Amino acid sequence: MRKLVLSCCCIVVLCACNEKKKNIAIPQMKLVMWDVITADEWMRKQFPTDTIIDSTKKNIALYNKIFTLHKITKEEYYSSYDYYKNHPNEMKILLDSLAAFGTRKRDTLTNHIGK
Repeated sequence: MRKLVLSCCCIVVLCACNEKKKNIAIPQMKLVMWDVITADEWMRKQFPTDTIIDSTKKNIALYNKIFTLHKITKEEYYSSYDYYKNHPNEMKILLDSLAAFGTRKRDTLTNHIGK
């Protein structure tokens, strides 16, 4: 009987561990967020006078392409984003990494154009 109870407890613990959602790691999340922010900015400049419904549909299509490109789901992105919002220390690391990434991209482009 004790073996049965112990076995059931082990199964419950293992199942609970497997159900834990895995968040997108900071290096990948940084790249996904960069693409999402870039897509938002492109939409804002490309379609400034479109109705909100049209631009929302276009924005959703862009987001889906971004998620496919990065091989993640919409649910994984938003659950990871919520995780980082609720963990300010990790969000700070993510945003600092994102800002440094943007600076490097800008500097690369500036150096390339300047030559």
